[in-house]
Amino acid sequence: MSIDTIKNNLTSIINKKIKNYSSIIIDSFVEFYGEKYRSIISDRFNNISYLYYITDLDIFYIVKELPKKTNGEYKNIIFTIPYIIYLVQNKFYNQKVTPHNFYKLGLNKIIGSSSNALFSESLIQYSIALALRNDNENPYEINIPMNNDIKRVIALPIFASDDKSFFHELNHAICSQMIFRNKKPIIKSGLEYEDKDKLYIYEIINDKISLEIYNIFKKKCHDRILDFDILNEELTSVYGNYHYSIDSFYEHYKEKLKLSSIDDIPFQIVEKEAKQQFEDLSSIVENKK
Repeated sequence: MSIDTIKNNLTSIINKKIKNYSSIIIDSFVEFYGEKYRSIISDRFNNISYLYYITDLDIFYIVKELPKKTNGEYKNIIFTIPYIIYLVQNKFYNQKVTPHNFYKLGLNKIIGSSSNALFSESLIQYSIALALRNDNENPYEINIPMNNDIKRVIALPIFASDDKSFFHELNHAICSQMIFRNKKPIIKSGLEYEDKDKLYIYEIINDKISLEIYNIFKKKCHDRILDFDILNEELTSVYGNYHYSIDSFYEHYKEKLKLSSIDDIPFQIVEKEAKQQFEDLSSIVENKK
């Protein structure tokens, strides 16, 4: 089996599952944010392209650790072994990343995409390679400015992405938009555009929101979208351990947080005590990172 065939097979499997459940995914977001946002949610969801890549951690685990297991996990990834051998033989695994090779190293760890157009635009290619240069082991979402709009891309490390992390990135993408402040374009991604010092707590809020939407989805669909996540049990949630620290704040301001995430409405707290609470929470979660 050729390397291209391996990539095409895996890409086809994931693309088909996302497509099959797209209407349920959209309905789940609409149920959370409100029917008035259906067209916005649908348009943004349909604008998303997906990128599937493999990380050094994936390769190490599959080559060194997975053979020790006996619970049948091999069946999900056996056909990718030739591709992993290809990466190792061509030194795309565990090779030191330098300013001169990060572009090639990044692109060679990409297994596939939902759109061939991602590889026809040099800006998109460069942005993707840039995001992969530090051996990113987690799913991520990037918004690439194009023609006074944005191209939304969700990148998934295929063996370390589950449905919860997928919905986390989906919420980032659906809540991203190009806005203009003083005639200057700004990419607003949910809450994270006014104050970069609050970036981490905004991530936790995004995680709580996306978890609610994911739970809505699970009531509508009992199947899994991503089912290659052999590393999921080995990796811990980046934000889940901090949910408890903002529970009361989140519940009190949920409606404002929802509107500010999906719409062009700044998240504002007028109560003095609540502002101080938000500052305190930001400091707490920032220091625990």
